[in-house]
Amino acid sequence: MSAIGVAVTAFLITNLLAMSTPAKLSAPQKRASIVILGVNIVDSSAGGRILKNQMIEIEGGVIRYIGEAGSKPVAASATVVSGDGKYLIPGLWDAHIHTLRLSPQLHFPLFIANGVTSVRDMGNACSWSSSLGCVSDHQNWMKQIEAGVIVGPRIVQTVSYHLEELPKKSGELEQLISTLKSKGEPFIKLQLNDQAAPEQFERVMKIANERGIEVSGHLPFAANLTGTSFAFGSLEHDLYLLAHCADAGKAFNGKDSEKPALLATFNKDKCALLLGDFVNKGTAYVPTHVASTGQDLRYAVGVNEQDIALANQYVVAPQRWIWSILRKAGKTDAEEQKYWPIFIQPRFNSPGWPCRLA
Repeated sequence: MSAIGVAVTAFLITNLLAMSTPAKLSAPQKRASIVILGVNIVDSSAGGRILKNQMIEIEGGVIRYIGEAGSKPVAASATVVSGDGKYLIPGLWDAHIHTLRLSPQLHFPLFIANGVTSVRDMGNACSWSSSLGCVSDHQNWMKQIEAGVIVGPRIVQTVSYHLEELPKKSGELEQLISTLKSKGEPFIKLQLNDQAAPEQFERVMKIANERGIEVSGHLPFAANLTGTSFAFGSLEHDLYLLAHCADAGKAFNGKDSEKPALLATFNKDKCALLLGDFVNKGTAYVPTHVASTGQDLRYAVGVNEQDIALANQYVVAPQRWIWSILRKAGKTDAEEQKYWPIFIQPRFNSPGWPCRLA
């Protein structure tokens, strides 16, 4: 059986095995008071300083008070949770996920277990089809999460359509973008061919701008944002930023074997102009360094079996199994993978590089 056949079979079996009831929580009591005592707070607004032995009062799902333990009386009706020896951080965000029909069984509990309380869905189950009539599950999921029927994060945004190619007939792109806006899409998810001509990108941006809807996603390597009036909502994935900061970026084909050429032609001035444009236009950068298949464990520096076991303990067995199939099938072969040590270590830790690895 081919690698594609194995992957399809694994996907089907995973869907059958994962049809168990999603993890549940007790329905939240909005007016209940919860007090966490003796916890150490990681203050992300102050460089990660630790505030020791704190108390936090939560009422109706809102933090009402933070102070040293004992600095305020605890109401007799409050539920008290001991935080002794533990640490508290703000809820984490994952700004680029993809959901599917089985996300409540496969993914949502994993987010919560790892402290991710809010997500941005860059392609829900409807995005895998070209049907504009598809109805996303996210509104129903949010109601169930709010009621404690299922465990899951808050879905801040979700898109139901990927714009992968432009319609050929006159007026169809205008109609498509207008339809997506009327459906309530928060933005157009752009996923054109990486080598798409700049004119295609500019056409999408012009029409979307006229219709009053944002565009986010993949930025074709030959496209240009610097000095234009177009405001891209967010640039997804690390290879797109690097390509647009390198003189050889327009010729980049997306392969790992070509990434050393990007590093060799990295242009600090060009990158500074691009990032300054991002700041002025409110463009976000979402690098997505780790992919959902777990394949990236191959590339991580210093990962051992204990790390992998820790990462897998909250992942259901069918999901772990399909990840192992995908890793063996491999989207990136051994020839491509050998470029990763060259790509990651020397340049990023060299003087003058705009960001350094810890």
